Amino acid sequence: MKIFVDGHILTSTLLKEYPHFPYASRILSLAGTPQHQLFTSPLSLVAACRASEEKCGAMKTKSKIAALASRISVVPIPVESVMLCIQNKDIANFEAGIEYYSALQAGVDCIVTNEERRYYFAGIPVKSPERFLLDYF
Repeated sequence: MKIFVDGHILTSTLLKEYPHFPYASRILSLAGTPQHQLFTSPLSLVAACRASEEKCGAMKTKSKIAALASRISVVPIPVESVMLCIQNKDIANFEAGIEYYSALQAGVDCIVTNEERRYYFAGIPVKSPERFLLDYF
């Protein structure tokens, strides 16, 4: 199964933010299993990095981001994705739109996020980590 994890999942895991941390970290642990492939976007990594740097400092954050990027496939953001996001009148949140089109580019089966409502326009399943784990495990 191909799973896109957005910046909220990455941030919750990096910062051990409760109540999301146990579920978000469980999702990221799927990266080591043969039946799951995890994807994210550079935008998601930047959002997680920014949040982590405020609490952990730049050097520790860089190490944490490197560990994440070694286990999760990072999908590039082509200009076409940006243009699709701009042209889609249903998308009000630009960041969510870019992440959505990155997920589509990767051909994922679903998006996992702590902020499901940001993806109200999505044409693929969007699940919280808790709901994903309940549905598939």
